[in-house]
Amino acid sequence: MYFSPQECDVDPGRLDEIASDALDLVSRITGKTGDLDSLFNDSAKEFTDLVAADIHATASENQTAWSEAITACFHVQGLLGKWSAEVDRYQQNIAGLQEEWDAALRSNFGFADADDYAIVEARRLKAEDLNGRADGYWTTLEEQAEDNSANLAAGPTVASLRELIDAGFLGFAAYNATRQYVYYPATVGNAEEHARELLPYLTGEKAPDAHYEHLMAQLAMLNALALDGQRNGTSTLRPDQIDYLEDFYAELEEQSEDGTFTSLVGQIQDNPDLDDHRDELLGALGGGILTLSDGGLGGGYDRLPESVRMLVEGPSDYWEPQYEGRGPYGNEEGRLNNNWAGQLGLLADALNAAPGLEGQPMRGGTAFSAHLTVTVGEALDLEYYNSPGHDEVFQDILNVSTRNPEANAVILTGETTNGNPYSHPAHGAIDLAEFLPDLYAHDWDDDGAAVSGLTDWIAEYANSDDPRQQQLAGDSTANLIEAMTADNDTYMELIGIEFEEQDGQTSPSNIDKPKVSFTEINPEVAEAFFEIFHTYIDDFGAETDPKAYEYIGGETDHLNIDEAARARFMQYIAGDEESAVRMIASVEAQILDNLSFENIDPDSPHTAGTENGTLQALLDTAIQNEAMNRTANLDQAAEEQAAREREAAMMVSEMLLRTAKTPTSLHPMGALGSDLLEMIIKNEIKANIDEDIQADIGDYAQPHDQGWTSENEVRRSASLYLISQLVESGDSDLTLEDIDDLMIIDEGGEERVALGTHEIYSRDLSTMDSRMEDTLKNNDIPMEDTSISAYEFTQTYTGQHQARYDDIVERLRVDSPSDIEEIVARTDIKPEK
Repeated sequence: MYFSPQECDVDPGRLDEIASDALDLVSRITGKTGDLDSLFNDSAKEFTDLVAADIHATASENQTAWSEAITACFHVQGLLGKWSAEVDRYQQNIAGLQEEWDAALRSNFGFADADDYAIVEARRLKAEDLNGRADGYWTTLEEQAEDNSANLAAGPTVASLRELIDAGFLGFAAYNATRQYVYYPATVGNAEEHARELLPYLTGEKAPDAHYEHLMAQLAMLNALALDGQRNGTSTLRPDQIDYLEDFYAELEEQSEDGTFTSLVGQIQDNPDLDDHRDELLGALGGGILTLSDGGLGGGYDRLPESVRMLVEGPSDYWEPQYEGRGPYGNEEGRLNNNWAGQLGLLADALNAAPGLEGQPMRGGTAFSAHLTVTVGEALDLEYYNSPGHDEVFQDILNVSTRNPEANAVILTGETTNGNPYSHPAHGAIDLAEFLPDLYAHDWDDDGAAVSGLTDWIAEYANSDDPRQQQLAGDSTANLIEAMTADNDTYMELIGIEFEEQDGQTSPSNIDKPKVSFTEINPEVAEAFFEIFHTYIDDFGAETDPKAYEYIGGETDHLNIDEAARARFMQYIAGDEESAVRMIASVEAQILDNLSFENIDPDSPHTAGTENGTLQALLDTAIQNEAMNRTANLDQAAEEQAAREREAAMMVSEMLLRTAKTPTSLHPMGALGSDLLEMIIKNEIKANIDEDIQADIGDYAQPHDQGWTSENEVRRSASLYLISQLVESGDSDLTLEDIDDLMIIDEGGEERVALGTHEIYSRDLSTMDSRMEDTLKNNDIPMEDTSISAYEFTQTYTGQHQARYDDIVERLRVDSPSDIEEIVARTDIKPEK
């Protein structure tokens, strides 16, 4: 056995030549000549020092493009320099091993007698040892080659450039080209010393200078690496960098005026010398707190400064001895609630100033974010804080705390990321049924925009390919709907019903008066709930178990929610007019999707009717109940419902006109429903449709008998869509001339089959009914291995649709304000615990 290492055919000298070529490109871009490596890398320079005088004006006009080009060149140069050094290191390591082997050969592997039989075994052992070490060097070189190739392909990312800077392959080049602190060649050092050196700049004792920039570069570099890690789902910070942040903030806190991080934020805001640096400084400090709090980056909640954790945990634990027993807010324990909110506002200022990357803001760790959100919700339970005076602070906090989807899932599921029950440091376990209604029903200045962040991640997770994310989204949705709908008293309070007590009996006091629901107050919450409904619209129409609130993952992939709870959740959405219209349009699109040939099950033809009947019934119930509750007037409720249905019908028609112009090969009729659903969630609607269709829609709004969808309407709509698919499929002898009275012409002069009764309602319906029936009787719906009668399917569909529809509407819909209390009283949907 012999020493036989892998040979590397890469020539470091050739890599150095190519790196030099990258500098030649820099010379062409900047007009500079000479030692460009020294010019760019040895020290900090102004941009004008890096560009030849005769192109100053041109370069300055488009400095961003010049900077990007220069940075890209130095990225290539640095990577090639790094790769050259790694190849050279490998070759040196192999050369060292070869020397060991040669020396062992010369010494007969330690034996004086060259014929000693033991030499064979000694040689084998030595070769095995050296080959093993050589294989390790080769594996390292292969990994380095893969990393370098990936970094070269990805271009000059923050992480790649920082790696080159920290390893010494780049100096000031990236910083000089971009003037971004993240590329300043600073390295982690003595955190306590750096904190003490930064303090005079914060307090106004020193004006910002070169050393200030060096200290800022440390934080900017760590924050940029954290942003890179959060975006890519990987940790790009070393343990010593997290240790640096922990020690840095601990020292800042200790050296501050009153031992709190937020007092420094206040000083920064009050220091006029920092007018040109304030946003940058607050962003660096706030970003560092978020980085340090993130366990995914190596930090964690327990590593934050104590004063920050006190603020996060709420007013019950925030106290200052100097206020004990004094003033209107002090008590025997020395708490000062008012000061807590003020200090929380300063923390919010720093956190909201934290940097972002490519449109993605920095977020805090899971525990940190969850605790903050819960603290805000619990503070709203205190009379002192449930007032407009603190809204801005709480909104700013929620704007940051709800950025972390994992933290939102912890709150909604009640479980931490490792499966343990969630417990807030000050409040313990959270009763979601009490917590969420308080948070959502508060009269927010921003219409609920910040608090809606609690759920705006659900659609993304639900549609991901990651089973864990799908499960988190489903579990969170099930718990959200249960918390917001299962308790009858909570439901009535959320829709604006007030109670009074007389003779020991509690009863509604405004049941016959107009009321305001929480989503009318906070329309952004209605929009967030609509996105959840849209995400799980299939499950809203599916069969369910009574009092069920669960998500079943895997192949089943089903959100199992009680029907009455679904109706209530949809009623909340209807509290905002725009969300109500989009919900109506979504149901229309889903009904088409369930009726598409590719989704009809020949073995269970009744399924489409059952699912569509359920959806239509829940929708009509939700819209009617919301309007009746809000207006307390049957006629006004009917008018509003008709108006919203008309607007939704216009929305759907406009989308149909747009998609009808798309070639069938790109937009098959069978995929129409799913395409409309996607357009609705993206809000890609302008409602600019043909005047004749608008006139038909106006007539269509009237036949609804106080919010009911008639059996004739169901049959006609289904028949029209089936016929449109028969025409488009090519499997039928139908021609447009055969069904000319079922056609419409869009504003572009193109003909298509009407796709809803609202598009033909002004025509002779009896004649059209006869034409549709004859057409269906003479055609089959083509399936993969079989076919079914279009007429028989329509009959089955209509019957199943109406059976489900009637059952739900009769049980859950209100026809007068007094019905609300009666239906609620007999609707027990609270699960057994």
